[in-house]
Amino acid sequence: MQVSATMSKTVNGTTVRVWKVGRSYWDNLALTPQDVSAHLLSDWLPGVPAGQGVTFMGWPNRLLSSEGGQLSLSDFVAKTERQWKGMISWMLGVAGARAYLKDDNYRWIAPVSAFYENAVQPVNVPPWYLPFPEPDLTINRVNRRVLCPDYVVARSSANGAAIEWAVAEAKGTAKSLARRTVCEADWQAQVRNVRIDLQGSPLTPQRHIVIATRVNPSGPDRVLRIKAWNHQETEDSDAFAPALPEVVSAHLFGLYAGLGLSGISRQLAFAVFERATRKYRANLRWKELANEHPETHGAAAPDDLPEQIPIHAGEDTVRVELSAPLRRLTLELSKMDRQEEALKAIREADKALDEWWVLRRQPSSPSTVNLPFGVRVRFPERA
Repeated sequence: MQVSATMSKTVNGTTVRVWKVGRSYWDNLALTPQDVSAHLLSDWLPGVPAGQGVTFMGWPNRLLSSEGGQLSLSDFVAKTERQWKGMISWMLGVAGARAYLKDDNYRWIAPVSAFYENAVQPVNVPPWYLPFPEPDLTINRVNRRVLCPDYVVARSSANGAAIEWAVAEAKGTAKSLARRTVCEADWQAQVRNVRIDLQGSPLTPQRHIVIATRVNPSGPDRVLRIKAWNHQETEDSDAFAPALPEVVSAHLFGLYAGLGLSGISRQLAFAVFERATRKYRANLRWKELANEHPETHGAAAPDDLPEQIPIHAGEDTVRVELSAPLRRLTLELSKMDRQEEALKAIREADKALDEWWVLRRQPSSPSTVNLPFGVRVRFPERA
């Protein structure tokens, strides 16, 4: 889809109305086109080429505008073909969910699909694609006719207490959300349609969160809205701690693949493979695929992980900065073949990232987006 650069101007300081879990009133949540781009950059689409995140950097500035300070779809979107409206709805659903989770203090966001059993199939794949190995954390559908939720998410583990975690579903919808008090039945069924096991023992998520972003490309009111629902569990989450390294590894695997740093993402995958001692037989096909690409097998750990990655999006250059705690954690996770050591490294990194985030939760300029896992995205300044 070709979009003229003059369709809409870059919008700074825009917000969306958000109805948080259990609240009948709305709050303003800061969300700019740059935020949307940054959230999509860090999302993971398994099975696509490394560097795919770059393709999302250009369109939000052109397809989003401001209506009274509220983030809205541009008039241009109403004229696009139906399949593009569906794609836009899906992408804004992802961005809205990630924006909500960020505001709700969830740092690590991994796709549920990273933990499916038998996810690595014995089929021919393009040479650029090495999938994520099957970790000791396993997620399966309960009802085969219903989809699974999108994400496994976790908050900081720095305090040493039980880790707060959840499963979350992102929805893009044209339905009005303002007066909707009850979650859609099919959305609720989807977010709860998982059986989660760690080394053969069941895990019960603390929360099942549905986050819906209203996206109405064709109607007269194209202002975005976000609303969330939650089903709370009371079970203790201490048992989740050994699963955290694989959630963080899946998060970072997708991040670096999106940035085009495939060598780093693959090295993280090799470490997951080494830690998945109970899944060695299930990962034999993955090992075969890895051996078909000898340049990645046994590759050196990413000691030279760059502090800054330039991304060329059309005429603009976006700069992604990796914080020192994130680079250090990446290096450590890529080398660790024991779960206990990996968990300790994450707890230490979370403590440093908490300090980093306190200073950077509020961005220093409208052209800067900070993400709680230690990434700063700098967009070009606009006059």
